[in-house]
Amino acid sequence: MTERLAVTTWLLAIGLFPAGRLSEVPMLAAALAGIWLLYRGRIDVRSWQVRAAGVVFAGYWLPELLSAFDSVAPAKSWSEVALDLRYLPMLAFWSARRTSRNLPFHSAQPLGKPPTWYELPPMAHG
Repeated sequence: MTERLAVTTWLLAIGLFPAGRLSEVPMLAAALAGIWLLYRGRIDVRSWQVRAAGVVFAGYWLPELLSAFDSVAPAKSWSEVALDLRYLPMLAFWSARRTSRNLPFHSAQPLGKPPTWYELPPMAHG
């Protein structure tokens, strides 16, 4: 169920981008679900997927944080820095493989390390 919710919120967020602020609703739902699953221990924060999402988040958020110190409009900059913290649990929710505890299907097993080039299956040429 959580994997379907992750895909649904991601597709809704992407699909609602042209609608303006309406795309914030599925992103808020994903962030709240991410916070809940992190609190419950259902997201493995040691997995490479979540760590990669953390690196992506840091690449977006840290420059924003550092530039807020010398901003022309400090109140707006600091509120935006605080508001954009919602992207961290949202990215964790979208990128995580859930632990197998209390899940009804077996596809939620952690993936482990990413495959190297010689472990990848051959490409079909057709």
